[in-house]
Parts: sequence; C-alpha cells; structure tokens
Amino acid sequence: MSELKPDRELYRENYRGIDIEVSRFWGMPSRYFKEVWCFYLNLLVEQFPERYHADLCRPAINLEYGSVVQPYAECLQTLDWYSGMTFYSRNAAPEGPFRSIKAGCDYQHFWDEGRIYTADRVMHDARECVDSLWKQFPELRTVDVLWQEYYAPFHAAMKAKEAQKL
Repeated sequence: MSELKPDRELYRENYRGIDIEVSRFWGMPSRYFKEVWCFYLNLLVEQFPERYHADLCRPAINLEYGSVVQPYAECLQTLDWYSGMTFYSRNAAPEGPFRSIKAGCDYQHFWDEGRIYTADRVMHDARECVDSLWKQFPELRTVDVLWQEYYAPFHAAMKAKEAQKL
C-alpha cells in the first residue's frame, strides 16, 4: 500500500477582523513537481456598504461551451494582491442571512515558478492586502459586528420578555 500524503497545507488567521487563508498545494505539471502558494480573503457581501453589493454579486456568465464563470468584483481588483486577483467565488447559503465571498491570488501567475516562498511570507502579503482593503473601504464592518447587529433584535426581544415576567 502506498504512503498517504496530504495534497495541501492550510494556514488561517483573523487579521483586523478579516479571515485569511493561506494555502500551499502541490501540482503535477508535465515535467516536474511544483508547489503552489495562494492566499484568500473570506468576506461577506454585507460587510461592505450597500453601494458595492451589486458589484460583489454580479451574476454568473454561461459560456457557449457550457462552462459557468463568476465575474470578479471590480471593487476588489484594486486591492494589494500579489500579482493581481486571480480567484473569486461567491457562495450563498440559502438559509443564511449573509452572502459569502472568497477572493484571492496565487503566486504562479506572475512567472515566478523558481522562487521560494514560506507560509510566513505569504501571510505577510495577505495582511498587506487586508490593510489595503481597510484603506479602500474604511466603512467596512467585521463579521463580529454583522452578527451582533443580526442578533440584536432577538436579544432585545428576549430581554423584553424577561422584563415582562418580573
């Protein structure tokens, strides 16, 4: 039996209220085995002011040959991505109150296959991207704030009900 090996490593951090995911995985191109580094920001549409929601939720495009493409949000493309934003995915849980976005970049789109990276280096770049996010969207709200706002009416109703019992 062959020895099982992981196909990727994941490193996660919450920096300035934004969830970051750094990933290293191993690809098998035609002639050599290489590692591929990426970082992603996990965001919610509702973190952004409402004027950006349409851009963040642009409808998918059905291509002639059957593939479906999710257009990148224009407002996120100017962040400090390493070599530009190369990944964008919108995932909405139908029963959930918020719509999630995963945006990111990978290091092999910059013709840098021969360079060596580390998780610390890639996480540093991801933090710089988060800093640029806060600079571009100073009115951005954290996920914690969104959940507090979401549950505030429920908490108020529970407190009112308890007060009536007294």
